Amino acid sequence: MFSCIEKTKLKLIAILIIVTAILGTAVFFVYGPGKKQIKDVKTGGLIYYELNTADVTTVKIKKGEASVTLKLVLGKWAIETLNNYPVDEDKIKGFLEKTKVMKKEDVRGTNPDKFAKFEVDNQGLLVEMLDSSGKTLAYFHIGKNAENYQSTYVRLFEGNEVIVTGENMRAACSDDNKFWIKRSALGIDQQKIKELAISSVIEGQTTAQVIRLTKIADAAPKWVLKEPVDAPADQATASAVTGAAANLNIDDIVKDVKELKEYGLDVPAVTATVTLEDGTARKVSIGKDDGSTHSYVMVDDKPFVLLCGKSQADNFRKKAEEYIDKQVCAVDADNLTKIEISRPEIQDVVLVRDDKSKEWSLAGGAGQGGLKLQTVNSIVNTVTSLRANSALLDASKAEIDPGKYMEKLVITETGDKKTVLYILKLSSDNASYYVKKEDGNTIYAIGKGFGDNLLKQYGDFIEKKEETEQPKPPADSAPSNPEGLEKHEQPK
Repeated sequence: MFSCIEKTKLKLIAILIIVTAILGTAVFFVYGPGKKQIKDVKTGGLIYYELNTADVTTVKIKKGEASVTLKLVLGKWAIETLNNYPVDEDKIKGFLEKTKVMKKEDVRGTNPDKFAKFEVDNQGLLVEMLDSSGKTLAYFHIGKNAENYQSTYVRLFEGNEVIVTGENMRAACSDDNKFWIKRSALGIDQQKIKELAISSVIEGQTTAQVIRLTKIADAAPKWVLKEPVDAPADQATASAVTGAAANLNIDDIVKDVKELKEYGLDVPAVTATVTLEDGTARKVSIGKDDGSTHSYVMVDDKPFVLLCGKSQADNFRKKAEEYIDKQVCAVDADNLTKIEISRPEIQDVVLVRDDKSKEWSLAGGAGQGGLKLQTVNSIVNTVTSLRANSALLDASKAEIDPGKYMEKLVITETGDKKTVLYILKLSSDNASYYVKKEDGNTIYAIGKGFGDNLLKQYGDFIEKKEETEQPKPPADSAPSNPEGLEKHEQPK
C-alpha cells in the first residue's frame, strides 16, 4: 500500500503529464508539424538568421486557390505542380538568398485589421520552406511593395508584426508556375556548337530535306554546308540558326498534354540536332503553330510540350537554298592581272593589266579609238563583289543544262589565282542570269544588270571615234556576231 505522501506525489506526476500533453497538443495545432515557432527579432536583424538555404528541399507558394510547389529532385529544382518541369535555377537560388538575408528594417503595425492594407493576408503570397524531413524552416506572408518599390511588407506565419524588409520579395516570387519555368530550352553556348543538322519538311515539299552545317575552326568561312551540297554557307544565316538553337526561349508549357499528334509532335515537321565540341548532342523537335504567335516544341524527347515564339521556330524552317553563301565571286581589284572573256562564235576578249603602271590594255589592240575604260571598270566592279539573289539546288527546275553556257570568264589575280565563271542562261522572266563557278556545283541567279555588265564582246571595249571610219579588229580575229549567243558545250 502507498503512503499518503506517495499518493500525493503520484497525483502531481499525473497532473504534470496531463498538462504537458495538453500543451504539446496545443503547440501541434497552432504551429503544425515541423512549424518553426516565432522568435522575437530585433529591428535591423535578420528575420531568418538560422536559415541555411542548402537545407531547403521544398518551397510551397500559395495565393488564394492558386499554388506552386518547387522541389529539389536529384539535385535539380523542378516544378512539382507542372510535371516536374525544370525550374530556372537563377530564380530559385535568388529567392532563397533573399529570404536568408531578409532584415527587419521597420514595423508598420500589429493590428490584424490592417493586414489587408499591406496585403500580408490572403491577397499576398504565403511561402513555406521545408527540409527533406518535412520540417518547416521558414514560413511567411509576402505583401505588396513598400513606398520605394525596392522594399516589401512581410509577416511571419501566425505573427502580428507587419515588417518592412529591404529585399524586393514580391519581384522574386510568384504563385504562377509560368514564372518559375526554365526559359532556356537547351542552355548552351553558341560558340561551342560544332555542328547543326536539320531535317525538315518544308511547305510544298513531300520529302524531308537534310541540312548539315559544320564549323571549321580558325578558318574563313567559319561555317560550311555539308548537306545537301558541299559549299560555303551563308554566314549570317548560319549564325542566326545556331544562335536560335543556343538561345531558344520557352514562353510557356502545356500543362495537360493530350496526344502528341494534336501538337504536330508525333512526327515533327522539323528536327534539329545540335552537336557540341565535347561531343554532346541535343535535340529540338518543332511541331505545329498554336494558331497565334507560338509554336509547339519538345526538347531532347522529354515528356514536355513547350511553347516558343513562332519567329524563333521559323529560323529552323528555311529552305536549303537559303543556307548557301550567295557570294559568287569576291576578287581583290588591286590584285587583278587579267580578265578573259570567251563566247561562241565571237572573238575572245583578253584584258591585261600592267604590273607597274596598273593600266589595262586590250590584247590585239583597241585601234585608233583606244580602250573604253568605262566598260573595263564595269566588269572589274562587278567581279570584285558579285552576289546572287538566290541559289538553286535543282537545276532542272529552271531547265538549265550546267554543261552549256553563254559566256565564260576567267579572272586572274596575282599569283596566278584564277576564278572561272560561266554565265549559263537568262531566266524565263528575263529578271536574272543563271551562273556557276567552275569549282562548284551550285547555280546562282544574279541580277540581269550584273549579267549584262559581264556579257561583253570585243567591240564593247573600243572607244568610238566621231568620224565615219571605225577601227577594224585584227585580221586574224573572227567577225563580230551579235546573234551568236547560243549556248555551246562547255569544254572539258
